[in-house]
Amino acid sequence: MALPDPTVAVLIQRSREEGKLSFGSNSTHALLEYVTNMLGSEWCDQQLSGFEAWVRTQSDPVLQVKVLDRPLHSNPVVAMLWAARRYQQSRSDYPSLPPAGAQRFLQVALDLATTESVAGRVFSERPEVHARRQMAKRLRNREGAWALIHETRTLAHFERLGLTPEPFFLIDSSPQEMVLTCEGERVPVECKVKLPGTGRVVSMEHFTRLACDLTRTLHALGRRVEVCIAGSTLSDDADVALLQGEVLRCSEQPGEGYALVSAAGGRHYAVQVKLLSDRQMTAADVAAKTVERSMFPALRVAGSDGREQVVIGMKCNGSHEPWRTWMDSLAEMAGKWAAHPPGIVAIHFSDPIDDLEAISPGAQADAAIRRWTEKCLASGAITRLQAERILSAPFPQGQAPSIDHVLLRMIDDLPQFAAVMFSTEPDLGLSQQGVPGSGWTLPTKRLPRAFPAGHARPSTRRLERLDA
Repeated sequence: MALPDPTVAVLIQRSREEGKLSFGSNSTHALLEYVTNMLGSEWCDQQLSGFEAWVRTQSDPVLQVKVLDRPLHSNPVVAMLWAARRYQQSRSDYPSLPPAGAQRFLQVALDLATTESVAGRVFSERPEVHARRQMAKRLRNREGAWALIHETRTLAHFERLGLTPEPFFLIDSSPQEMVLTCEGERVPVECKVKLPGTGRVVSMEHFTRLACDLTRTLHALGRRVEVCIAGSTLSDDADVALLQGEVLRCSEQPGEGYALVSAAGGRHYAVQVKLLSDRQMTAADVAAKTVERSMFPALRVAGSDGREQVVIGMKCNGSHEPWRTWMDSLAEMAGKWAAHPPGIVAIHFSDPIDDLEAISPGAQADAAIRRWTEKCLASGAITRLQAERILSAPFPQGQAPSIDHVLLRMIDDLPQFAAVMFSTEPDLGLSQQGVPGSGWTLPTKRLPRAFPAGHARPSTRRLERLDA
């Protein structure tokens, strides 16, 4: 293991043994140095200099280190680096745990280091050099960064399970991304990342940018208010600026009434701004009031006296179909793995989704599965007989199908799939914890019997073997 600092090696070992990151006194310094050396100090200084100016004029340092506020469509790695550096420089402000944004950086950095430590499984010479070069190249752009964050997180999970993952994603020309070994059986793994806002009517990037800008301005004006925004969607850059202006106008005379806002493209919003009382709802109450099926966000900011300064929530009534994007990924893999051993598809949403039932087609399940089956059949990924079996399989009576029911009907008869994994980003705006978000795995009867089901995996459900 050729790592720059023995502290990093110790952190990797503890993570393997304990299943989580240890926040020791030297963790931040060691992992910051590790990532900075990988990306290059000149690149980091250049990126962080511009980001520093943006934080000072468009955001707020405290908000940034808590919720990773950043410019729309920007690289999340730069925001994470800045948050970690800020925490390192002001540790006395956080006597217990690092703020959520810094925690997120530490977890990502540890996953990168874990990947480098096993790069010798795919490179015979100078594995750490090849690994760093490839990871640095991908981390320097937004799309590559999100994909690598997911791949290294998935690898670190399997490494803790003792499944000896081979990181072929470090090789540009490799047709495979990752391969596990479980009692002599080789299981391919493919990672699919969904960029922020994919399949959602509310983009978390747009909401965070809106909420943080409003919080900064309202706090500077001394206005303690609760903001509620309702509409059909929030995924357009221009709408963020439009809503910012309307909320500030309404905050001059807060009350129970709503102001209606019309945006380009036929989008409409209702804005309500009310005064906050000393006895105000908790963050959990805000979530319950403004979050529908865990797809819509909220942000609560408290002052130094513990009183809430600003509460911002959004609720949208537009239709969202996040199931389309993960179903398309499974259709792609059904074709790619048509002549391969059963594999695991790991799908990551770069947005917080607390309840994974929110990405199920629910009452639209039959139509969604028919669409998916026809797509697989047209590409030659499945046979006519397999399609007929999928379409004729029943759902439980008297209830909307859950996501596991939908998945089992789709893949239980297909030899391409051993399991499907879902994971999401944490909701830093509510939890204020940098731990991984929701996670869930659906195994099929083709997953090796010795596979360590669910061990050391943060999950909203207990991983169970679902045999036909």
